[in-house]
Amino acid sequence: MPLSAGRASTSSLHAPLEELSQARYERQLLNEITRLQTALAEERNIINAEKAQMETEQAQEAERKGNASEKANRLLAMEKAIEQAQEDEQKKFMRKRALADKKQQEREAEASKQRLLEARKKDQQRMLAHQQHEEMLARQAEERAAAEQSKRMQDELGRRRHCAPAL
Repeated sequence: MPLSAGRASTSSLHAPLEELSQARYERQLLNEITRLQTALAEERNIINAEKAQMETEQAQEAERKGNASEKANRLLAMEKAIEQAQEDEQKKFMRKRALADKKQQEREAEASKQRLLEARKKDQQRMLAHQQHEEMLARQAEERAAAEQSKRMQDELGRRRHCAPAL
């Protein structure tokens, strides 16, 4: 086997391993991104909560000074803004997660397809090697039979010459 063929088969064996390593790395990276996004969301929620608390305190101050209805409207608007921000963040996260899941499934499907193609190719190579081996054995058997037939004919011809009456 040529040295370059050995390298090709070795690299073809490493390709699925590299893909698996890449997929593992991407999953770990996705998990880390998810963890960081969660931490950021929690931090935003804390900041929003602190802002809401500050605004609530300011609203209470304004209520003491005056308009109770305006305070209720502001609190409701703040709650809606916080809820909307959380919903937007959740939707964004879910879209990213769905996209990453889809890409992962596509990579896995492609890897499975490649493995199947490689298995079929190996089976075809095995079948071809088996067929060639069978053909070689048949040729050798034919050659042996022809050689034996030739030897029998030569032996028969030799016997006829020795046993033939002299004229």
